[in-house]
Amino acid sequence: CALGQHESHVVKALQMPGPGGANSFLYTFTDFSVYYAAGKATDTHRYPELYYPPAGSWRENPTGRIVDPNTPWAEIGRSQGQDTIQHFIYPPIFSLLMVPFSRLSLPSAYLAWRECNLLILLLSIFVILRWLQAKPFWPIFILSSIAAISFFPYNESAYLGQVGVILL
Repeated sequence: CALGQHESHVVKALQMPGPGGANSFLYTFTDFSVYYAAGKATDTHRYPELYYPPAGSWRENPTGRIVDPNTPWAEIGRSQGQDTIQHFIYPPIFSLLMVPFSRLSLPSAYLAWRECNLLILLLSIFVILRWLQAKPFWPIFILSSIAAISFFPYNESAYLGQVGVILL
């Protein structure tokens, strides 16, 4: 598999310093790491831990972002190499979408996620231009695609591994 061949280079390139100076893969890519952990939890039938700790515990953690390290959800994050992990705040069905990605290694899953997002973006542009009956189609498609891929919000979303493009 092409993803597996380049995995070691990707790990080196994407490895970021985590809290306390420890290396934590994809520490910056918090959104994707949460999705990946949700896929792992769902694949291993640990559904109740998707929403652990309960919503009331956010009062003790005013930022509501980083999960207490002594929780089962944080344990799932640590098992994938994360020093910290955020809460899973998405519908349960989304964790089912992430199961196939969670069966890959984290670097491969991240790359596959980014490529899927890119394909969905290009498909969205294609469908919209067909619907608008743009003429000449291919030059407009190419220019629109370059513009969309160059757009800062798309780049930031892809870098963080966010779900926004799939919502198109």
